[in-house]
Amino acid sequence: MTLLSASVSRSRRTALTALCILAFLCISCGAGKGNRLREASMRRECRANMNALATDQALYRLNNGVWARRMEDLDELANRDEPLACPECGRTYELEITSEGYAISCPMDKHGRIETGIASWREGVVDAER
Repeated sequence: MTLLSASVSRSRRTALTALCILAFLCISCGAGKGNRLREASMRRECRANMNALATDQALYRLNNGVWARRMEDLDELANRDEPLACPECGRTYELEITSEGYAISCPMDKHGRIETGIASWREGVVDAER
């Protein structure tokens, strides 16, 4: 091995090491953002599911004159084979009949709830959940 080839090989190793360190730093710094984006995506999907259930509830009342008391009734109305579930925890939504109407809530309180068509969150508002 000549002196020139040894220095080139050392330069390549140094460059490769520097690239590995840089890649590790980029991944480490971006990991938190990816997790926040994933959480935001799951929160939006969960809220979309609750909106669908609220729409189903409105249609059920229109057709039957009363609020559905069971999620199975809403699933049947919407022709769903599987009940809707929170994408984060995998559990199905809770349905409660209240004196004012109904409440649909996620088993994870942080995703919110809908009470007789009124969501507990405001779309498009930057909140503390971000």
